[in-house]
Amino acid sequence: MSPLKDSISIEHKPAFKRLTDHTGMRLGCCLLLVLILFSASFYAEQLYAVLGTFCQRLFDTLGLTPYLPRFFEQGSVISQTMNRPHSIPAVILYSLLYVTVCLALLFLLLPYPRQRRYVLFFYGITSIISLLLLVTNKLVGPNFSLTIITSHLLHFLVSPVPVIILVPLLRWYSANTK
Repeated sequence: MSPLKDSISIEHKPAFKRLTDHTGMRLGCCLLLVLILFSASFYAEQLYAVLGTFCQRLFDTLGLTPYLPRFFEQGSVISQTMNRPHSIPAVILYSLLYVTVCLALLFLLLPYPRQRRYVLFFYGITSIISLLLLVTNKLVGPNFSLTIITSHLLHFLVSPVPVIILVPLLRWYSANTK
């Protein structure tokens, strides 16, 4: 049989095969990412202050401070969805970093491509729904119920809860679909 036919006939193997063979390395990486998530949650206020200063200096250096859109001003729809007032660019950067660490942890814990597609689909759909709620709230005007729903959805997305739910759910689903 040719090498091409061999590669086609091989069963679906986990992505990052070398990483799945080294359970100790995967476990160490997972523990490190869990520690990062725990630290980020525990020291969130300090991280907001550092990221706020970083964003302000970056905007000043790039000369963008006078041109920042009203979207980033306090009192906007985004600031209404936050529990505490923070620099909105800092909150967005913190959220992106937090979700990236969650995705990295999920990709380590769920090595099959199908599981990863479900994870990306879940985060994508949740993000799109949040964005649509923010835009709807902006277009309709400040609506208290939409603000509360959007706030809860965004806080859910930027938390370890999706990781806690998706890992056992997708492992169970993968075991039952084979």
